[in-house]
Amino acid sequence: MTIAEHLEAVMDEVDKMDRRLAACLKNPDRKPLGRDEIAFGNVLGDRSITPEGARHLWDAANVLLEREKLQSRISVSTAQRCLDTELQAEIKRAREKDRWSYHGVVKRAAAALHDTKTFSGNCFFPAFITHSDEAINLTFGPVRIVSRDIFDAEYSRLIDDQILRATKSNGDRDAPLARILNGWKTQSEPYAFMVIVTIKDFEQSIARPVARQAAEFVLNLLRLMAPHRMGPRIRLAGDSKPETEQAFLTLTDDGVLGGIFSQGGEGAILPDDWSDALLRNIGDAKPMIDALADRLVCGDPFTDPVIERIRYADQLFTEAFQDTSPRQALVKIVSALEALCVLPRDEKSRTLQLRCALAGSRGDPDYIRAVRACVANAYRVRNDVVHGDAPELHEAANAIADLQLHLFHIVLHLWKLLVWVHNTKKPQSIRALRRELKLAFETERQRYEEIWNRMGLENPIDALIDEQTSRHA
Repeated sequence: MTIAEHLEAVMDEVDKMDRRLAACLKNPDRKPLGRDEIAFGNVLGDRSITPEGARHLWDAANVLLEREKLQSRISVSTAQRCLDTELQAEIKRAREKDRWSYHGVVKRAAAALHDTKTFSGNCFFPAFITHSDEAINLTFGPVRIVSRDIFDAEYSRLIDDQILRATKSNGDRDAPLARILNGWKTQSEPYAFMVIVTIKDFEQSIARPVARQAAEFVLNLLRLMAPHRMGPRIRLAGDSKPETEQAFLTLTDDGVLGGIFSQGGEGAILPDDWSDALLRNIGDAKPMIDALADRLVCGDPFTDPVIERIRYADQLFTEAFQDTSPRQALVKIVSALEALCVLPRDEKSRTLQLRCALAGSRGDPDYIRAVRACVANAYRVRNDVVHGDAPELHEAANAIADLQLHLFHIVLHLWKLLVWVHNTKKPQSIRALRRELKLAFETERQRYEEIWNRMGLENPIDALIDEQTSRHA
């Protein structure tokens, strides 16, 4: 349906609700309104609308955003509000001129969308990364990771000046801006790092989640590289207050109190040169990562199948490293790898093992065997979780630990292959991406097999296939 057709359906449902409510007022004994007749919010000022009408208004807003290529920058609720406002104006105009035009409503609503107030600038996310006090200043496209001393040198004076100016203009400490900035300073004080994301022309309600996703994308590189169980300690400031003091109280049967008290912010135990190690591991993929981070905040629709897969997998990694349950974390990590490998509908386990082994081994036969073994084990334990077979917590934790030895290089190489397919084959659907990625992996496999044959090495992929065949025989 077109936007105009959706809007016509909205008006029909509003009129229908008007008649039903009027009938109820005239006849109190009339049977109650059915479930599909209950008012579902108000439009056109104070007129009620049915659930069906609300769906048409929602669809009209989505189609309008897509047509104007604003679906990643402006919220659906704002588009609905623009359409509703212009419908009210059209009703008034029709009464005066005895003319009605849904296309005029759509045209003016589109103009109002483009005039929507947007945010451009920097978004700041306090972060726990490590306890190191080394000065850090890393840039990945629109994302910067800086240590607290660098952030304070660049921004603390600006923040204090803004607080002072806001307080003076209001004459008290309850000035709204001063209260916000003071609250942010207090909340961010325990964090040793700041992640700064630069974005442009996003509606305020969308700006923060878009910027946060780009920040998490970069932090996931560190989480993938960090030792086992350190990933969850690398995190942005969230909805909960960080614990900078930890206490544990005990009381013995003899009435003696005891316990533990420690101070200090959270953070992962990383090598002192963690920033250099990160850049070394990234190597020549740094421009690709910059481009991917830029892509997350550019505001274009996420319709490209490659970007959609990378973005979805990154969200799963973020959730996995924030999950306190090893079982659930393992499920999300394996699901993220499945998303990046764009698996066929059959033989998922074997294909996942083979593609992760090729991606994480960099051509080394021993690494192929090691990666394949840990992916196979992770997939087995994950299946036990999702099918209710209740693996022990330590099984899931050990599966993650084994997988994380290779996870960084698996993910980085999968990104490289996906971006290569994106740039050279330009697939427009998941089906086309699945086909092209399969060919890319076959080419990669053939390249490695030629090297192994020249060096007289055993082909570890043949061994993997033989093992799978004998298992199913």
